[in-house]
Amino acid sequence: MAWSLDRIIADSRGVAPLYPAGAAVAADGSLFVASSGSDDVVRISADGELQPLHIPGLDRPRDIAIDPSGRLLILDTTDNELVIATPIGGIVKTLRPGLKSPFGVSSDTTGIYLADTYHGRVVKLHPDTGGQLWEQRACLGSFSRPRDVVVGSDGGIYVADTDHNRIAVLDPGSGACRRSFGSGGGGNGQFRGPRSIASDGSGGLYVAESFGRRVQHLSLTGGFIAASPLNSPSLRAPSCVFRRGSHIGVCDTFEYRIVTYTESGSSITHSGSIPGPRPVGGGFNQPFGVAFGSDGRLYVTDMFNHRVQKLSATAVFEQEWGGFGTAPQSFTFPRGISLTPSGTQVVVTDSENDRISFYSLAGVLIRSIRAQGTRTGWPHQSAVAADGSIWVADTYKNRVLHLDPTGKVLGQFTGGGTIATPRGIAVDAAGMIYVANSGRNTVEKYSPSGTRLAVLATAGTGPTQVRLPWNLAIGPGTGTASWLYVADGNNNRVVVMTTTGAPVGTIGRGGSAPENFSSPRGVSVDPRTGNVAVTDFYGGDVTVWRS
Repeated sequence: MAWSLDRIIADSRGVAPLYPAGAAVAADGSLFVASSGSDDVVRISADGELQPLHIPGLDRPRDIAIDPSGRLLILDTTDNELVIATPIGGIVKTLRPGLKSPFGVSSDTTGIYLADTYHGRVVKLHPDTGGQLWEQRACLGSFSRPRDVVVGSDGGIYVADTDHNRIAVLDPGSGACRRSFGSGGGGNGQFRGPRSIASDGSGGLYVAESFGRRVQHLSLTGGFIAASPLNSPSLRAPSCVFRRGSHIGVCDTFEYRIVTYTESGSSITHSGSIPGPRPVGGGFNQPFGVAFGSDGRLYVTDMFNHRVQKLSATAVFEQEWGGFGTAPQSFTFPRGISLTPSGTQVVVTDSENDRISFYSLAGVLIRSIRAQGTRTGWPHQSAVAADGSIWVADTYKNRVLHLDPTGKVLGQFTGGGTIATPRGIAVDAAGMIYVANSGRNTVEKYSPSGTRLAVLATAGTGPTQVRLPWNLAIGPGTGTASWLYVADGNNNRVVVMTTTGAPVGTIGRGGSAPENFSSPRGVSVDPRTGNVAVTDFYGGDVTVWRS
């Protein structure tokens, strides 16, 4: 069986020019911004002009600092690197000090300080050699996802211990714990997800709260000085704070802007913003899941833009909904998407909110459910069976969950402990369950009770082999048979087989041509025509193929 490319759906303007995640102010007043979604550093001049530096190789930079010699210190969170660059973007060197998704960087004349977020520690590096001088994993309690670190005006090292809703203070020379302050809550001096810290230069700190959606000005011991209003404007996802002249700046990442404030007495008031254009509808930034409607319309989870996009049967953009956040109609890195068997509801696997959300075809939220009595671990795909129950690839819990329409757990299975990071799931008309067992590079078939019936794909590059399988789809085959479609991520193709594991064919291949794939993640089959839609995660487009 062979497929040919029918169309490519893409618009480069789907990647906004500014996803501000971290910022640092140079001596001349220039602002350097770590733009996480556009994989770059953007220089913003005093008059607001945006100039990308086009630093090669960056992948999701989350923070930036300027060292005493004027060099840029850029945290490449995906590649776990510290990139040291000149102010015009030339790379001086790259350090790889054993990090895991670091989110915060600061420096003084004695070294570079890193919040090594997913290792739960703070490390200090030598400013010249990059060698580790010390590490600290606790301060009156262990750290849990520390997301920022800053040198205070007293020389102390202030750490945003995000999950514990507090600020810890370390000694710069040894890393020893000095003290901590703060607690969970919305009151003055309390925090809801402290995400970023900045020194005011004169005995205080600014703290941006990602879930509190505000900025507080505090003393170095946590005493309240001032706070920004919660709704003027409403911050969607404040991820950095800095002082620039007489203004306080806040990175509102997924509103694609930097909001500025001024302070007077005990209040911080909005004074302006530096906007970046929003991503254009019909363009994508890491498209993940895709689903055909019964009328040929396409629904796509545009993951890094935290939205669902709806396209006509001729691939014309019609509608979007979502936006970053935890509110009922928001998303946090949505991945899988499908339609109910009736074709009347859109089902979104809202991965990092650990919930499954049901929408009308017009994007109106109907309900959201979570698994009752248990926590899921960033589920990547879900599938609704003919009886209305929901099967979930519970990715980081290494299991498959079976839920009723309210979220009650009807059952679960782990394949006898062999299921590892399942990233795709599908259910056929007979109720059989298909699992993309990504951690073992297999695709497996199970009964509804969790009995493994067959291993349909094994690790490799052959016709029924896979390397890092992602989403699955089932579509009509020849006669009355059904075919299983597998987004074969590291082989940069879609594998098509029968539901008994016989090879049918493959779609696409790796490469740099527009029609080639770079880590396909989602696949869907048009019930009317048999055409196949594929999301190309790093390529940033959706392609439609005809047989």
